[in-house]
Amino acid sequence: MRRAALVLAALIMCAALASFASCKGTSRAGNTAAPIEATNGDTENTAIKPYNRLMLTRHEEIVDDESIMLCPYVDDEEYGYISTLIAIRIRARIRSYDMPVSTSFRIKSNACGVLSMIIEFFDMQTDELVGRLPLTYDLALGREIQIQDCFDKESDAWRTIIPDMIEAQAKERGMILLNDIMPISDGQLFYTTGSSIAILYRPYEITTLSEPWPEFLIPIKKLKAYIDQSGALKRQLDAADKSGDDEPDADYKEEEPAPAAENDKSEETSSENGGK
Repeated sequence: MRRAALVLAALIMCAALASFASCKGTSRAGNTAAPIEATNGDTENTAIKPYNRLMLTRHEEIVDDESIMLCPYVDDEEYGYISTLIAIRIRARIRSYDMPVSTSFRIKSNACGVLSMIIEFFDMQTDELVGRLPLTYDLALGREIQIQDCFDKESDAWRTIIPDMIEAQAKERGMILLNDIMPISDGQLFYTTGSSIAILYRPYEITTLSEPWPEFLIPIKKLKAYIDQSGALKRQLDAADKSGDDEPDADYKEEEPAPAAENDKSEETSSENGGK
């Protein structure tokens, strides 16, 4: 009899616990409890991450006991690894020359999660410009990007539109063109200014030595229909639309490079040639 009473009491307790569990998470009005808000990375529908301008300083290094490398250093806890990526690219190019070279750099864009620059290489004996290397990094991807990363991956229309724009600019400048069609391929040299994309060519690639290092600025808004809608150019275009700034960033040079790059949006920062 006593055992039956204990069993009955246990069954009653289990039923009570089950009833409590079914009610947990329901308000007195019968509405279910509000779900926990997703944090960044939990879903694809989170807000676009805002990007601050990176703090940049100048890094100087002797390469192989003969060449001088000046390049930007990203003084940022989260994105400091970009400095390593930049230095690796520049050292590799320095070692491709058969003479000592020095480098200079110029920051073209540092906003909207895009760091774009151009590195120039000079023969240390003659001070002749022997090479140019544009580099662009997308902080959203965490790596250097190529020109094809900037455009719609489902369409190659941009490969036709951009050459037409370049040809029109070249004719306006009276350039003697060596090609009927301006080449645009994966890995094409380029940089961004925030409101424009610049396409660069090497000597004799499209014209004579009258313009040994030709480059062409194309406003991003003219390429709006062709850019990757989640990529670097789209973020820059949106920022330009909000600010109303349709002009390319001004070319700003420092007589003596400051320890850190200027943070003014309208200016570019450059480091003078280390061997000059």
